[in-house]
Amino acid sequence: MSKSRVAPLKPLTVTRLELQAAVMGSRLAETIIRQHTLKILKRIFWTDSTTVLNWIRSDARNYQPFVVHRLAEVLDLTSVNEWRYVPTKINVADDATRDTGHIEIGSSCRWSTGPEFLLKKEQEWPQETSKSEVSKKAEKELKREFKCRGKEGIGDRELTAPEIEKGEKEVLKLTQGQDFADERKRLQQNKELVPTSKILELSPKLDEDGPLRMNGRIRNNAYNQSMREPVILNGGSPIVQLLIAFYHEKSGHIERERVINDLCSKYWITKIRSAVRAQGYNCLTCTQRKAKAIQPEMAPLPDMRADSFIEPSTNTEVDYFGPFQVTIGRRHEKRYGVLFTCLNVRAIHLELASSLSTDSMTIALRGMISRRGKPTRLFLDNGANFVGPNIELRRALEEFDQDEILRKTAINGVEWHFIPSASPHMGGNWERLVSSVKRALQATLKEPVPKEEVLQTLFAETEFSVNRRHLTYVSDGPADPESITPNHLLMPWRKHDKVPGAPEVFITDDLVLRKQWHHSQILADQFWHRWVKEYLPSLNRRRKWYRRTENLEVGDLIVIWDNQLLRNKWMRGIITAVYPGKDGRVRVTDVRTTTGTYKRPATKLCVLVKRNSIPDGTGMQEGESRERHW
Repeated sequence: MSKSRVAPLKPLTVTRLELQAAVMGSRLAETIIRQHTLKILKRIFWTDSTTVLNWIRSDARNYQPFVVHRLAEVLDLTSVNEWRYVPTKINVADDATRDTGHIEIGSSCRWSTGPEFLLKKEQEWPQETSKSEVSKKAEKELKREFKCRGKEGIGDRELTAPEIEKGEKEVLKLTQGQDFADERKRLQQNKELVPTSKILELSPKLDEDGPLRMNGRIRNNAYNQSMREPVILNGGSPIVQLLIAFYHEKSGHIERERVINDLCSKYWITKIRSAVRAQGYNCLTCTQRKAKAIQPEMAPLPDMRADSFIEPSTNTEVDYFGPFQVTIGRRHEKRYGVLFTCLNVRAIHLELASSLSTDSMTIALRGMISRRGKPTRLFLDNGANFVGPNIELRRALEEFDQDEILRKTAINGVEWHFIPSASPHMGGNWERLVSSVKRALQATLKEPVPKEEVLQTLFAETEFSVNRRHLTYVSDGPADPESITPNHLLMPWRKHDKVPGAPEVFITDDLVLRKQWHHSQILADQFWHRWVKEYLPSLNRRRKWYRRTENLEVGDLIVIWDNQLLRNKWMRGIITAVYPGKDGRVRVTDVRTTTGTYKRPATKLCVLVKRNSIPDGTGMQEGESRERHW
């Protein structure tokens, strides 16, 4: 039985591919044993990789996780003494992967009949060299595989300073050979540089070790060769960009002048300021540290904000505030305030909740509906305490006969709307009124821990006080009408809350009920006429966020603004979905991070890399390959 696999798209070293083959062989042998009816007494696994053999016979804890996990599976399915070494020349498996001179496939070839040494006695099979020689071969192979990889593999050590210096010189010669090939060639031939050379004014010379150096004027004064004869580099070279990035990170991502000063003490880089500036723009750490949240143009008001001649609380917003300490007998307990505000009239209604639970929210909503009427739409914060009643009330309405409810209570359900998380500006209407309520309570609440009935009374007085605030401009002219307030519509029968400008209606005894109803209708109509003419135009102007910004797009790399964390701990993510408004501006997105996908407003997102800024020719596609690019 045989099995083969194609190498994965993610590049792997040859030794790791050999280890993968060992895992595959172990699984194949285990499958054969489980499915075979004969009892197999002995197994032999052959490999021509001395590194894999050394890994199997060593302590797996000395290696990297990739090797450790696969060695664990191999040792679970096989034993160490079942593995043997086969020389590459007589390894039949290589006939399908390399030119070994035995590529003719037929009934008589060794690919079909198997290796010849298996037909001989076991004593004549290939003998393994000593384990010390195997270890030396494996170490030599590992050093070739993990060249310049630090601690990975056998030879568990860091590169020494001479090795780093030697490697740096080789890399510098490589980049100079690409950028200044003509200059190096002419200097090697002892010729003068052409007048059009970009480094002619630097009087370049070839060092004994090979790099191209500047032959400057301070060679008799400077004590360091790197300073008096700096290495000449091209600022636009990719290797030089990596060098600048190293010094930029080494300096702690501070100002450019520090990086330029450090580089000039050892290198002479053409157009160094432009190169350092470009690297600063490409540094994600600096971009994240300086990133600013997006502020899209202020959105148009929703359609329901302009609704007129409707019942108060038709479009209602809800928010919690507090907690407050109240005295219950000899103990202290917490209470929370629930604020209901009408989107149109801007009137408020306050309820006292014993907790943030679903039941308390439901009780507060029932109390508000009983006194102010049923809202058609409810706008709420995206808190866990609001998600519960939404589902519970919807299920409760589904269980009842809606026709019967319509006939008796005229209630057929409430349309719920939740704003995205971490977007208090989308609930500015109720947040502003919460501030007004808190100020009113602070002015009237004298006891630190009042009784519950005292707090309930203060809530009612605060509600009345806030509802008497003026919605329109307050004129000091004696002939001008008084500014309208929410109480003019909520309590039109009060003498001091009669809508200014409404005609006086005299009620006779025989038509009291009809006249009172007619009077209420006139007052309500008068209120809404003034509301449309005076209050609604005041909402037309944008108070901030006037400029149009570039829309967020799927695939943009962003960082999520979080006031509770330091900038270097803000989460990065990729935008996976956008939700444009009616005006085409994107103000809400879905962001995928390492901990999950979240719905966040655009004002909490800082763009690090735009999707359209990725250079052409990267071969990237949507999804996984794009994330690998980041």
